[in-house]
Amino acid sequence: MKVRLFATEIYPLLKEISQLLTKFSIDSPQAEAELIVSHFYKLTRTQIFQNPDLHVTWKMRLMIEKLLRTRYHNCPLQYLLGEVEFYNSILKVTPDVLIPRPETELLVDIILQENPDKNLRVCDLGTGSGAIAIALKKARPDWKVTATDISQAALQIARQNTQINNCKIDFIQSDIYSEINTKYDLLISNPPYISESDYLLLESELFYEPKNALTASENGLYFYHKIIQSASKYLYLPGTLYLEIGAEQSRQITKMAEHAGSDKIITKQDYNNFDRYMIINFS
Repeated sequence: MKVRLFATEIYPLLKEISQLLTKFSIDSPQAEAELIVSHFYKLTRTQIFQNPDLHVTWKMRLMIEKLLRTRYHNCPLQYLLGEVEFYNSILKVTPDVLIPRPETELLVDIILQENPDKNLRVCDLGTGSGAIAIALKKARPDWKVTATDISQAALQIARQNTQINNCKIDFIQSDIYSEINTKYDLLISNPPYISESDYLLLESELFYEPKNALTASENGLYFYHKIIQSASKYLYLPGTLYLEIGAEQSRQITKMAEHAGSDKIITKQDYNNFDRYMIINFS
């Protein structure tokens, strides 16, 4: 795909980028154009519009053209920029970790609303970029937050994100509970939950993200089995397990939780009214 930009001023540049992204069939082309320009100028989107006289150099155009050529092939913008905003934090992201989604921000909201207490001990299982753990720690500095992941590469990104966001989190390389030898007040997880058959039907952008962080065996339910069946062993009772789930998985997961001895199970919906979160209590 041939990409050429000609603008020498910021507003015409935004228009050119937005028009190209529209041709690429990108959702929200104007918003993406603003993110791209903001990234290269190291300014917020608001600051961009407050400085209409910003000059666009030849070098700047070349860098943006290079990015757009890759974006044309549906590589996620977050990977191209190397960062994403999540719950008022900036997180580094690479193809070693999933890109945090707005739906997961709502999971953070649910946890914070239900747990105003200080000094809770919390473990985020399968932390990836560290998004959930960092959001919770910044909102509740008194909480002792631990984050685990089986991927060493993901943990390296998560550790960098704690430094970027100036918060302290304990990290453990662990296959779910394999290396955990303590208990927590809250367990949290947004595990892989897409079945192999559904994976083939995903939007092409998702194929750039790590497959092992998206898919799971047992029709997407493998990690829920592993997490739920042993959750009570790793919780101070009464304790709570918070899960993000696939939209059609709540019935099966409810049965797992009942079998594991949960005495209270709540399902909550996301912004589109799909079942997306489960709150599983053990006492």
